[in-house]
Amino acid sequence: MMVNIRESTCQLTNPAPNLRLLLLGTSSRMKKAFCRFCNESEGERIALLDGSTLHQACCNELQRQLLDIGSYVTSIDHELSGARKKLTFTSQLKLKFFQFVQPQRQILREGDPADLRKKIEILERDREIAKEKERIFLNLLTQAHEVWPTYPPDWSTRRASAWTAGGGACSECGDRGALDVHHLRPIREGGTHRLENLVLLCRDCHQEAHGGCDLGLAQVGVEDHKTTAIEKRIRKIRSAIDRGQSIHFKYTTGDGQETKRTVRPHDIRKLNAEEIERLTGKQVDREGALCMFGYCQLRKDDRCFAVSRMRGVKLVA
Repeated sequence: MMVNIRESTCQLTNPAPNLRLLLLGTSSRMKKAFCRFCNESEGERIALLDGSTLHQACCNELQRQLLDIGSYVTSIDHELSGARKKLTFTSQLKLKFFQFVQPQRQILREGDPADLRKKIEILERDREIAKEKERIFLNLLTQAHEVWPTYPPDWSTRRASAWTAGGGACSECGDRGALDVHHLRPIREGGTHRLENLVLLCRDCHQEAHGGCDLGLAQVGVEDHKTTAIEKRIRKIRSAIDRGQSIHFKYTTGDGQETKRTVRPHDIRKLNAEEIERLTGKQVDREGALCMFGYCQLRKDDRCFAVSRMRGVKLVA
């Protein structure tokens, strides 16, 4: 499998003046989704929270290769251990003793120190190459899991890291009872599964953080991989881009007004810090929310819409 990441960029020429996530002048060329691993656009793909996609098969293949690399490194470690022990033994033998002990002369011929050192050098080089490949592949998977639309496949590891970072106590009140893993910045508002966005909260503090809602979210010891509302929206937007179709949806503006829109999308991605600064005039140190770019029939122009403010997304011809 060829692993490659295709970065999608969109240059802004005329940012809108009304500061409502409306970006004018974006390219109207369709930004068809490419798998971030194999760089191919065909086949069913998982829509990630940053607007990118990947094939489940590519993800599975990368995980399989990681297992193979792990097994290969283990075999090298075993062979290295044997070669180093043999080198230590043969290096300590004195040639004068070999004149009288035929079996030990045979040991020396089979395990010549120079040959053993060469073998160890080759094994160590092969191990270093394998570990570098492992690091690259693991980094690719980790980056994908950070923007997974639901709880990612490595959620148990992230959950354990959140527990360790939080010291097994609620970050608000210090309670050490039943704890939830809470996303500081909600997924729907551009949050990720990165460790810096995860904290431990007791159920009471967690409900308070969500405005008193009755939470059906995963606790520290529970995993939930149900399809989320934001994931469904991303899938429909991606499907419209790939097929060249429009979508119809209800959109809530920043001042709370609800409008109905029909848009032909051509890109979906997160706003970067520079774009946010051009919109608001304020410097920020984090990426923005996930946004859809497309031609709006109501405004007769290219516009940008925060995916979190879209409701009832439907594909239209």
